[in-house]
Amino acid sequence: MTPVDSPSAASPELDSAARDGWNRLAGAPRAGTDVGNRVIAVLVGLFTFAIYWMTLSPDVSFWDSGEFIATSHSLGIPHPPGTPLYVLLGRVFSIVFAGVLHVASVAQAVNLLSAVPAAIAAIFLYLAVVRVGKKLWNEGDQSTFCLPAVVAGVTAALFASFANTNWINSIESEVYSVSGMWAMVSAWLALVWADSEPKDERLLVLIAYLLSLNIGVHLATYLAALAILPFVFLHERRLAIPVSFVVVLAMAKDLQFFLLVVALLVPATLQLALVPADYERRHRATLLGAHTIATLVALWAATELDPSPLKWGLAFGAPLLSFAVPWIALPPPKKLENPFLDLGFLLTLVTVVGFSCHLYLPIRSALNPAINEAQPDTWQRFWEVILRQQYKPNSVLDRQATWLYQFDHMFWRYFREQWHPEFLWWALGIPGLLVHLKREKKSFVLFGLLFLWTSFALVVKMNFTDHEVRERDYFFSPGFFYYGVWMGIGLGWACWLVVRGLAGASRFALGGAAVAMSLLLALWPVRAGWDSHDRTGNWIAHDYAYNMLSALDPNAIIFTNGDNDTFPLWYLQEVHGFRKDVRVINLSLLNTPWYGEQLRDEDPKVPMRYTTEQLYGLRPFQDPKTRRIYWVKDIVTNDILNARFQGDATNDSNTDRPVYFAVTVDDLMGFDPYLNLEGLVFKFDPDSSKSFDTMKLAETGPRDFPDGEPEIVDNVNLPVTRRNLEELYHYRGLLGADGQLDPTVHRDDNDQKLTTNYAAAWAKMALAYRGLGDMDQAVYCYRRASELAPQYDVIASGLGGFLLEAGKFDEARVFYEKRRQTHPDDIRVYLGLGYVARESDDWEGALRYFLEGLRIDPRNPDVMAGLFQAYSELDRWDEAENVLITWLKHFPDDKSARDMLQNVRNYRAELANRAGPPAAPQGGGDESK
Repeated sequence: MTPVDSPSAASPELDSAARDGWNRLAGAPRAGTDVGNRVIAVLVGLFTFAIYWMTLSPDVSFWDSGEFIATSHSLGIPHPPGTPLYVLLGRVFSIVFAGVLHVASVAQAVNLLSAVPAAIAAIFLYLAVVRVGKKLWNEGDQSTFCLPAVVAGVTAALFASFANTNWINSIESEVYSVSGMWAMVSAWLALVWADSEPKDERLLVLIAYLLSLNIGVHLATYLAALAILPFVFLHERRLAIPVSFVVVLAMAKDLQFFLLVVALLVPATLQLALVPADYERRHRATLLGAHTIATLVALWAATELDPSPLKWGLAFGAPLLSFAVPWIALPPPKKLENPFLDLGFLLTLVTVVGFSCHLYLPIRSALNPAINEAQPDTWQRFWEVILRQQYKPNSVLDRQATWLYQFDHMFWRYFREQWHPEFLWWALGIPGLLVHLKREKKSFVLFGLLFLWTSFALVVKMNFTDHEVRERDYFFSPGFFYYGVWMGIGLGWACWLVVRGLAGASRFALGGAAVAMSLLLALWPVRAGWDSHDRTGNWIAHDYAYNMLSALDPNAIIFTNGDNDTFPLWYLQEVHGFRKDVRVINLSLLNTPWYGEQLRDEDPKVPMRYTTEQLYGLRPFQDPKTRRIYWVKDIVTNDILNARFQGDATNDSNTDRPVYFAVTVDDLMGFDPYLNLEGLVFKFDPDSSKSFDTMKLAETGPRDFPDGEPEIVDNVNLPVTRRNLEELYHYRGLLGADGQLDPTVHRDDNDQKLTTNYAAAWAKMALAYRGLGDMDQAVYCYRRASELAPQYDVIASGLGGFLLEAGKFDEARVFYEKRRQTHPDDIRVYLGLGYVARESDDWEGALRYFLEGLRIDPRNPDVMAGLFQAYSELDRWDEAENVLITWLKHFPDDKSARDMLQNVRNYRAELANRAGPPAAPQGGGDESK
């Protein structure tokens, strides 16, 4: 029944095309539409989202997550290039899911900004692969159901969505899922456009808008453009000008150069679009000459002139002036084309409109939000943020690591880790790639280029070092996503091989079995990766930040090192309003003058003596005597500390603020004597004499402390550190209710690395107590350290030594026997067991353990000393003498060993000449070291 208000009912004279357009708007399926395909697409998206929801991070994560949540909630500006669209979308998600629906916290809401787009990307990947699959196995008929194509689409979406890196990116606050969604939708639209007859240019306009808008999320948009534009050119040759943009982009040394050349091409493109064809032919030489001269002038200004109004005037004024040639130097054309209907004009218009979301940056920056990175409130700063000048790339010609390292360790290793079991990627992906290449070359160009630009080409472009601060697999996550296309096509092709040529019950049975097997294969990575991707109960980053902030004195200043010890603190301050009295100073950002300005001028203000002009004039320098390089951060830090403790700040800041350094700061700039450990932070105290040095005990022997033991020992504030670790700190996701490591929460390498700082604090307390001679407390603290970081062998292996030193030999034996099961080649295990046996006068047992140690390390001096002592105690002087002879073969200049050997030989000679037992040789076994 036709609705009474539909155009078809009111206007029977409408043609079929108009009715079809109305039906599409109303949601009514067209005749021959594969409705089941749409239903399956939605089911794929819902299933993907369900998995992401169940494994979603419950709060903030390490790295960029804290910054993105904080800036989304407070409408701040994250690190360049500012990601304005992501921040705005994050704010919307925060309002809707946390503020209106109350189904999530702010952190979870912004985490959903990764999960929802990732699920949408899965839907459109499914649709794209099914469209390609119907060309492979259904003669291109898009209107009917095609089982192999559906199998290919479903499995491709699952393989892509649950690749290791993509799964991680989809369950925490990051930009990659949003960016990937726009790119995948654009690729699907390109496929739809290619199949439309006549070609629907509106789809190209929509693609251009989506891609330009996506620059506000991530700059990797241009990688999608590098694939989509050549694919479009294969179907429409007249689109050569947009393809020339791709060529320029591929050749560009940086984004600034690319934007300049595009700006030069746009006026020429628009002019050719607006003037009539016959006019353009008659005046082609003049028009081309004007644009060529303008291009040369603009390029000369951009590359040769220093930044100035003249430079920018020539760079952008010249092409605009050339645009006016028909109205200045030539008779104006009598009839102009309608610019609003021209494809070139529309593509340019929507690109500008999409990119205009970046205007958020200067507008918001001028309002001084709490997080205002690079402070793009002027044209110059705004341009520097867009171009990411804070992260200047190195030339691709100057490799920062070997090609083998970059391709094998920095890409191929990541690629192999994406799917478990590993054979899936080659057993399915390679056949799928070959089938796609052979039977559908044009769409292969699209997906082949999408994969190429986001994988191998990216290795060349990013030019990673061999000492990156973190794993860089997330850069290649789009490539892993697009490779899932071929894994799905490979499974679809296998199903097609099974059912082709069959009919009736056999076709149904085998087809059903093939579909079931394909789904099991596609779901295998989900099951295999569940434990390592499930973030349920992981509050480690949140509590790490809480613990660091909560223990600080009021109005404190804390210097942090990088992303992991800064962004979670910003998150707690901006989202939860926790400890906003504390001023966090990121040492990495302190190298930039804008950050120094903010610290000095915005509340809570930091004491500082430098003026703005001085901040912008600071440069690194090298001390000619010590050869040490002083970076800008070192210079500004010294200024802050001098202003704080000398009280001569130029601003109206609080100069009584306590100062701390996070324990994650690797370069303490020579302040070590003035820093006392208080858990996860060092407190700065200009009076270094307050810390008792246990080396004095080693020099003078034990002493009494009439006023009680000192509180600060070896720069460890024992009562404060212990109170923080035992009473104040939270350990959700790390420790269970029993105080032991929580086995239900997965902790990745980064979680384990950061939480090792808890263990390090306990270990430093243990060393301080040992220095005071309190071995009971030393063992207790070290036991806590080893329980918190069993994966950190430097700490875990040391407990046995403390037990031995405390005389707890039974516990030491148990410790070393357990460790022997997990570390059978650890020389320290056999030395420890040998010492335990020695203390029990079990010299035969000690001998066995020392011989095991000799097998592992024949040149270990402690092993040789233990062997010599064991052989001596057992009166096996031949073997004892051979130990010393062997040692001297390795170390002939060891005088103490040579003297010991001579003593042994004298002893044996005397033994042979005397009836009674002589005195034992002088020196003792340990002198053979």
